[in-house]
Amino acid sequence: MSYDLNLFQKNDIKKPFLETELKTKLQHSFKYIFTHTKENQVFGFELGKSSKEGYLEFSFQDEKGCYWTYCSYGVEPQVFNDFKRDVKTVATKLDMLIQDPQISDDLMDPFDFEIEDEKSDNRFEFIKNVTEKVVEQLPYFLPSKTKHFILYFIVSKDSTTRKDVLLTLGNDKLYASKVEPDESIDQVVKREISGLTGSTEYKILEVLDHDFVKDRFGKELPRYGVYIEIPYFDPVDKKLTQHVEWKSF
Repeated sequence: MSYDLNLFQKNDIKKPFLETELKTKLQHSFKYIFTHTKENQVFGFELGKSSKEGYLEFSFQDEKGCYWTYCSYGVEPQVFNDFKRDVKTVATKLDMLIQDPQISDDLMDPFDFEIEDEKSDNRFEFIKNVTEKVVEQLPYFLPSKTKHFILYFIVSKDSTTRKDVLLTLGNDKLYASKVEPDESIDQVVKREISGLTGSTEYKILEVLDHDFVKDRFGKELPRYGVYIEIPYFDPVDKKLTQHVEWKSF
């Protein structure tokens, strides 16, 4: 998992930079510059202040017409701020707009992009802590030795109101499933998620002990809460196997 930032050219230009132009504009800020080009167009580049060690990586996204870069949630807050500072420098030198998809789809001028932004820092710390918990729970993502149940807590952010929302089956009910021996929770989610959301795109944030329920033979088995983040969508526009609706929380 990573904290992503996108850089867009102004005036709705959605094509890669030419290699000479990119290097000329960045060479005074970064000593290490390595480009991945095709017909002199830069489809990816790496930047460093002194050498390749600790470099930033940018990749051109054809479908969006922007450059994407990322920072691991495993780093310390100061490293995260250094990452944002370097991205701001790149955007300034290349005269590009910055998008922070964790916060908003809006495009920002580099001048308005704050390094120590409260929303950004809080989001980073939240996902960092969740990720650390997930790492501690890796056995849940390995093949299970026994049968157990799971409850889906599918969350997103309403694209209009920007409020956090939970996907339900109506009447505050959540989708439940089971994991058979030799299956992992991730395998089950991957198999079932498209029927609930119309997409295969998801991130498992954490898995927590939830409660115990009985199977059809009356045996009490553990049930885990699986917290999943997905891109927001309108259920009306999707052909799904379940009737679902969003609820604010």
